[in-house]
Amino acid sequence: MSGIRQLKRVPIFLGLVASFMTLCIATSHAHSFVRSTDPKGGSKLRKPPSVVVIRFDAPVELAFGRIHVLNSSGERVDRGEIEYVGEERTVVRTRLAPELENGRYLVRWRIVAGDGHPRNGEFGFRLALPAPSPSASPSPSASPPDREAEEHGGHVASPGASDEHGTGSGVVPNVLVGIARWLTFAGLLLLTGLGAFAVVVWRPTGGLLRSPEVNEAFSRRWSALMRMALVAAILGSLASIPVQAAIAGDVPLSEAFSGDLLRAVFDTRFGEVVLIRLGLLLVCAAVLLPWGPAAERQTLAVATARQDLGAAAVRPAEPRLTVAALALLGLGLLATISFGGHAGTAEPVAVNVMADVLHLVGAAVWLGGLVGLIAVAFPATRLEDGKRVQIAAPVVSRFSDVAFIAVAVIVATGTFRAWIEIRTLEGLTGYAYGLTLLGKLAVVVPLLALGGINRQWTKPRLNRAAVADASPGSETPLRTLRRLVLVEVVLAAVVLAVSAALGQFPPPTGGPGRHT
Repeated sequence: MSGIRQLKRVPIFLGLVASFMTLCIATSHAHSFVRSTDPKGGSKLRKPPSVVVIRFDAPVELAFGRIHVLNSSGERVDRGEIEYVGEERTVVRTRLAPELENGRYLVRWRIVAGDGHPRNGEFGFRLALPAPSPSASPSPSASPPDREAEEHGGHVASPGASDEHGTGSGVVPNVLVGIARWLTFAGLLLLTGLGAFAVVVWRPTGGLLRSPEVNEAFSRRWSALMRMALVAAILGSLASIPVQAAIAGDVPLSEAFSGDLLRAVFDTRFGEVVLIRLGLLLVCAAVLLPWGPAAERQTLAVATARQDLGAAAVRPAEPRLTVAALALLGLGLLATISFGGHAGTAEPVAVNVMADVLHLVGAAVWLGGLVGLIAVAFPATRLEDGKRVQIAAPVVSRFSDVAFIAVAVIVATGTFRAWIEIRTLEGLTGYAYGLTLLGKLAVVVPLLALGGINRQWTKPRLNRAAVADASPGSETPLRTLRRLVLVEVVLAAVVLAVSAALGQFPPPTGGPGRHT
């Protein structure tokens, strides 16, 4: 079975992985990352407040946000609108009706964080004026949640409740958002990674033995995969819009296609980032796909196998301005992941976004190169009978060097980002974010081990076979490498599924809530 046919099984397997992980996400609880409130939760006031103020530790969105204040009879006493206090976008408030009566009050809030995650919770306070009104005695039905809010310090997250701030969206949107995120991640990483593989690995190793038929076969397969990646990124981005509307608006998916909810999504950071990404993807569709990596600008002569390995260092003429423009386009696409996620809200934002983009670049180069080898380069070299090892060896050798740098960048930036988001052992072992990160590392470690085996053992064997005369066993190292790379592709795609799930959990630095 060819590499490209084996690769077709990967999306099915990973779709099941992504669905399982998003089902786990759907049963988790959201963090309440309130820094303080005014009135303070559980407090007893001698003067009626005119506003309720909630201070968060990160920027929040007003779209989909609400603060409802209920008296002991269950009637709302807020004015219905929320607004920012100051320019930091971390403090919101709602105004209250005048002449509040004595009794207990329950504040229920729901907000969308800058990273797109909805948060909700509740806290209570008691008003005790010098002359209490007899009509302000609490009703039996309202007492239990009021006392619970006060006993918990005033910050009780209750996303599973069936009230107005519960999860009215249901489980389906939480599953779909993970699948949409995985499609988007995979599409963007393959777009940029396959582009880098064509420019950085395939073209510079345009050895003199490589025939036009091989280059044509590479270009045809490369273009087909690029189109698939482009479609995946577009579908994932488009699907995420109504799904985000359902989750943020706390409504069933069937109600998320209303104009008001969709417009509200585009008023958030999440919606703005998706619009920018879709615009860049349209530019990618118009500019990138017509460009073929195998369009050589010089006439290649025939050489011997021994000369071919040395020819790997001969770099053919390249359209540098085009390559630079495509590189900027790829960086822009990857940056939309960073700005729309945790890195775009964690301080210092500029440093975190830069580290996250570098992390994604390393992942794209590595994953795109693996897919480029197994699904494009190896099948294309089959057209050269007796010369396949000689043609493939320079490609594998150069990719190994590029992948080594990419992995170093991934490890360095990943360690930095993990420290920023977690920082404590408790954050790593006591929160869903930290536990999911450990699961990701459990897949990354064998992936790194396979890469090390290929670099230290398989690559030298392939190079020795390339400089030797063709023999019945000369392609054995290539077949071994192909199997190992296929396993790496599967593991790398699992890492993408775990990363998609990781983006659904608030990091431990986002608040005191704990996932158990």
